[in-house]
Amino acid sequence: MSAGYLSLLRERQFGSLFATQVTNVLATSISGLYLGTVVDAATGSTFLTSFAMFAPSLASLLGAASLMSLADTSSPRALMTALQLLSAICMGAQALPLPLWMRFVLLIFSGLLAAISSGLQLGLVVTSVGRDNYAMARSLLNLTNGAMQICGFAFAGALIQFVDPPPMFVALGILMALGACVVLWGIPPTPRPGIEPGIVRRSTGFAATQAVNKWALRHPNVRVLLLALWVPNGIVVGAESLFIPYAHDNAGYLLAAGAVGMLFGDLMVGRWMRSDTRSRINLYQRVLLAAPYLIFFIELPWMVAALLVLLASLGFSASLGLQERLVAHIPQDRIGQVQGLESSGRLAAQGIFALAAGGTAELLGAGYTITLFGALSLLVTASLMPRLARVNTLQEAGPPTTRAAQES
Repeated sequence: MSAGYLSLLRERQFGSLFATQVTNVLATSISGLYLGTVVDAATGSTFLTSFAMFAPSLASLLGAASLMSLADTSSPRALMTALQLLSAICMGAQALPLPLWMRFVLLIFSGLLAAISSGLQLGLVVTSVGRDNYAMARSLLNLTNGAMQICGFAFAGALIQFVDPPPMFVALGILMALGACVVLWGIPPTPRPGIEPGIVRRSTGFAATQAVNKWALRHPNVRVLLLALWVPNGIVVGAESLFIPYAHDNAGYLLAAGAVGMLFGDLMVGRWMRSDTRSRINLYQRVLLAAPYLIFFIELPWMVAALLVLLASLGFSASLGLQERLVAHIPQDRIGQVQGLESSGRLAAQGIFALAAGGTAELLGAGYTITLFGALSLLVTASLMPRLARVNTLQEAGPPTTRAAQES
């Protein structure tokens, strides 16, 4: 029996992870808008302004490819505290009168830190609530992430006319530093939880990270799940990046409809559906994610377009079922790193396809590009379907043997 959201939050470690995410997402959402205005004012370049928004997501690949093994081989409390404080310093440093290249260096370093922190936190989610409650815990974190992004952008939009960037960056740095206090309170000062007795810890560093990444990409079930999580929804996010040139002054309604659809989908699928139901409807969700965009080559009334976006965004909840399957196929001693790899790859794919959509729209126009990307997402889903059907859902869950845990 799955626990409810309140029951999950009563678990001290998960509650602290939840609170830390609230502070981080709120801070990064506000800082993103502020930093975008700083870069735009300094350069007048739409490309550099966009890069300022996407740089942390693209930089997360550096963390996934270099030091993500830290997520499974370090003391969670010490590492999370250090990552949180370093992120706070990077945030506060944006208040200084830095040259533009230094701001980008800080952004990229922040993205690397966030990637490692994401892997660590997702690994702790599994050990905090168990694999049976994993999908519900992820749905709660997704809901919180979306809600805090909306609040952060709204808050920044209201204050940006009244509060200058330097004091705001200082305040946001302090907010993120408070997250370190939450970590110290909520995560016990013990070695990595969840590692079974008799399993030897892996080494930490670039080679160890590469070894597990290679294992993940060579494992047939893990590889197909990663591709299904990265590519189809990344393509759809690329289509969504064209809402402004497509709908112009009414683009806000489309963006709002997308946010509502994502939140409602995560709530229904994560909170009210069982794992077997999530598995059964997963293909239909991934089709729903892209199919409504097939008619965007027509100049639709904004109300019709917003309704289609709402319906399509319900399909993003397919990720919950895929992530649940992914966790079932990961040995416990690499649960954090592989989840960090999944998260970083998904964010990077979204940024890459958003840039690709922008370039394609220069040639085809926004409407035709949205339709093209919707069709491409469906094509990828169809190509992955036979291999996904062979993934033995939830059958590999449980702690690995010592030998399996050390294989790479």
